[in-house]
Formats: sequence, structure tokens, C-alpha cells
Amino acid sequence: MKDFHSLSREDRLQISKDITSLPPDVLEPVFPKFPIWGWGRCEVNVLLVADGALSFGVNSFGLSEFITAFRQLEIEANVHIKYNVTVAHRRTEAYLLGIGIPDPLAKTSTFVKNSIENCSFGPISGKNDVNLNSFDQLWLFGIDSSTGALTSGERTVIESFMDNKGGVFSTGDHGALGAALSGQLKRIKSMRLWASTDADVQSDEVSMTGMRRNDTNRPGAGQTVSNQFGNQSDHIPQEIAPRVFAGGLPHPLLSISTSKRASGIIDIMPDHPHEGECAQEKEFTANGTTVRSQIIATSFVLSGSTTAGGGGKTPTLPHCFPSIHVWDGRQANVGRIVVDSTWHHFVNINLNGFNQPEFDTIQQYYMNIAKWISKPKIMLCRYKFVIIDLWLKSNLIEASLNSPDQDLKDITIKDLISIGSLAQEELETKMSPSEAREFMVDSMEMIAPEFAAELDSWKPQEIKSQFPVKWIDEMKMARLAVGVGFIALRDSGLKEKGLNRKNIDRIPEIFAEGLKTGLQMGMRDFEKNLKQFSALVGERGKKRK
Repeated sequence: MKDFHSLSREDRLQISKDITSLPPDVLEPVFPKFPIWGWGRCEVNVLLVADGALSFGVNSFGLSEFITAFRQLEIEANVHIKYNVTVAHRRTEAYLLGIGIPDPLAKTSTFVKNSIENCSFGPISGKNDVNLNSFDQLWLFGIDSSTGALTSGERTVIESFMDNKGGVFSTGDHGALGAALSGQLKRIKSMRLWASTDADVQSDEVSMTGMRRNDTNRPGAGQTVSNQFGNQSDHIPQEIAPRVFAGGLPHPLLSISTSKRASGIIDIMPDHPHEGECAQEKEFTANGTTVRSQIIATSFVLSGSTTAGGGGKTPTLPHCFPSIHVWDGRQANVGRIVVDSTWHHFVNINLNGFNQPEFDTIQQYYMNIAKWISKPKIMLCRYKFVIIDLWLKSNLIEASLNSPDQDLKDITIKDLISIGSLAQEELETKMSPSEAREFMVDSMEMIAPEFAAELDSWKPQEIKSQFPVKWIDEMKMARLAVGVGFIALRDSGLKEKGLNRKNIDRIPEIFAEGLKTGLQMGMRDFEKNLKQFSALVGERGKKRK
């Protein structure tokens, strides 16, 4: 190879990107003293389960493109996080791999660690039992409506996993497709329609042919209406309406870096001529706490969509339907749930026609699900490395202070807020605006849970006729605390000693102590300003008298 520095800038950047995306077992022999290898990594154990004609191969109803999201997660985590994926099927290996098609992932991938055929969630004769205690998250892709339905014992195992903080993703398709795998699981069974809505096909919103079916296909080139079944496989996605929360932020599942999509919002999905449908929002109680679920995306059916090639599809009436439904079980100390209207948002036939920018956007949705449904212990481990990256690589302190070594007592409140603001800005670019906000919220949760709840843009709120006027900028207070957190890390001496597996686990503790100090400083300054303002108002009142 040519001398590295004689290459074009484009080639140099590509080589650097390729090197940093290599797995640790490849890099470690080359860079044996590179400190990251002594730091350990967060390992996430993922179980993907399918039934019926769905597979993990490269065929039309295969999930091979979706699975690449876990590799991309590892790349973007800069080797700090490792995803161990197990693929499992309720039927034989032929279904697991895609009938008659060799599977390129389950046998050769560095992150698909295992494949299980004929699986069950409990000891059943002739089945391969899966131990859910070994996993952090469970993904259920169901097409069977009754064949191979979960036994009551299997449901108990999965529901126990959910109550033990395990995250679950679930989906099916039109009609009763998917009911065998997910249609009887608590909470999940109420978050999606697992059966027809009306005996009259024309009125059934989850039918294949009726005028009120959920046909999200978009017209192809030169078409005024979508009249080809195959439009689901072209490069034109459907547009969805993400729910926007406080500050104009979408839910973290639908947030994307503004460097990838200017709006910072995932507002497209693959399209399909007959999707399923999510149910309306519900309240679920766990551990004595009631938490309301949330519809975070709505899909739209255009007028007149049909299929000229047959299939008996009546031209559609325009309407909308809920297509992504979430429940934040963390608020009740149990697992989170994500339910999607259809697995056609995930399978190859609906993805392979996309251009790269559209595919990258949809892939980010998959990645966001994987992060959002992670168990709290995984999130805490992940944030440890987020803090380290911000501290060591982002020059937050140097960019905010005249002297990087300035003593904390000599740093102004304004400059400390600047450090926290830069940290949030850096995460908005690297990850997404919503994920950056989540980091600020979760940081506060370590020391002041009730304060964190006030910062949570996505927490279901009680509907009131009148809302109180907010005189305090809570996020400014959080940025101040985060700024002091990074000063605490600067003053810890860990950087000079060198990071290793022994002292790296102290970083969240040191950061949290800094957060406490920052909140205390903020409260003292707020009380001082309030007294000054009170005096000012009082003096003016006296003069007017």
C-alpha cells in the first residue's frame, strides 16, 4: 500500500473509518497497548425469534438486512459495546435460514453468535428450550396466527422476563398474523390489533383487500395513485407522522442525528399494501405504578391505492392509523415494550429497493429500538463510555474556559453551563437530539430522580385544563450539573494515572458527585438571584407608593 499520507483525503478517511470499525479481536493483536482493551465492554445479549415463513436469511421475508443494525450499533459505539445476537425459529432449520437458501449470517457473522431451530420458551418435548435469563432483550417477529401458539407456560416465562426488566419488541402483520407468538402476552396483546376489526372485509382495517385496509404503498414513478403491489419494493418510502414532544423532539425511537437527516426526525418507513395496526393508548400497572403507553407514530393511507395486477384490492379510502406504540416500563421498574404495526418495516422485500440515505434512516430506527429496550444495567454501562468519550475526546473544558486548569471555585456559573451545553451539543451530532436529551435526563436520575422526571420530555403527563407557568429553566440547571461533573473528572487525577479496568468503574461515581455539587451550586445561585429580584420588585413597589 502507498504511504498513508500520500493518499487522497477521501481514501485516508475511509481507511480510518474501516480500521475503527474492526472488531476488537482483530485490533487487539495490532494495538496491544491501546488502553481501550483494558477497559472492558458492555455486552448486550439479544434474542431474535421468528415463526412461520419469516426467516433470518436473504430471501424476501428474511431479516438479514435488519440484523445488520446490530453491527452498525457496535461500530457507532466505538468498540465499547458488543452485541451478541442469537437467532431462533419456532420451526426447523429450513425456516430459520430461509427455505432452500443458505444463510450468510447465522453461520459466519461475528455478532450472530448462535442459531436455534424448533425453539421454545420452556421445557417442551421435541423442542429446543431457550433460557431467557441469558438475554437482555427479546424481539418477536410473528406471522403464524394459531399454528405453534405459545403455551401458557411459555407465556409465563416471557412475562417473567418482562417483569425482570427485560425489553421486548413485538410485531405481526395484517389480520391475525403474529397472534400465535404475541397475541396473548400481557400488555403486548393490548397494544396492537391481533385480529380482524370487522367481519365485513370492506370495513376491516387490517384486511388484505378492503377499502379501509392499511395500504401505505406510495405511487411509483409516473403514477398518480399506487396501483402496483411491487411499489412496496421500490425506492420510495411512506411518510409517517412522528409524535413531537416538548422542545420539538420526537421519541428517542424516531430521533436521528441531524448530520444524517436535517430535521433530526425519522419520518419515513418502508411501505406495504396491507399493514397491521397498533391499538389506542392504554394504562398498565406494574409494581403498584400505573404508566400510560404512547402512540409515537401515525401512518397514512392515500386515496385510490390498488393493484392493477389483480389481488382483488378495492381502491382505498384515505385514513390514518397508529403504527408504532411504546410503553416505558422503566417507570414501573419493569421492561420496556415496543410494538410495530408490521414486520414489513423490517424484512428484505421492503428494504432492498431503498437508496442508501433512506436505508440508513430506517436502520437508525432499528438501532434506536435496540438501545431503548435495553435493561437499565446496560444503559448505565453504555453511559459510562459516553461520559469517557466526552471527557477525553471532545475538549469540552478547553472550549469553555480561558484556563483549562482553573479551580472550580473560580469558574463562573455561565462557563460551567457552557461545558454542559457543549456536551449536549456534541451528543446531538454524534447520536441524535432526543438521545442527547435522554443522556441529560438519565444523568440527573442518578442523583435526583424527581428532578429527572421533570426533565423527561417523553414521560406521559396527566392532562390538565391549566398548566403552571415555568419560571425555572430546568435544563439549564442540568447543564450546569453536567458541567461540574466533567470538572470533577478533570480533578480526579484518573487521566494522569491512566485508565484501566480497575479505575474506570469509578468514573460514574466521580461524575455523579460532580453532578450533586453542580446542583447545589445552581440552587445557591438561584436563591441569590431570587432574593435580588424580590428586593428589586419590592423597592420599585415602594417608590410607586
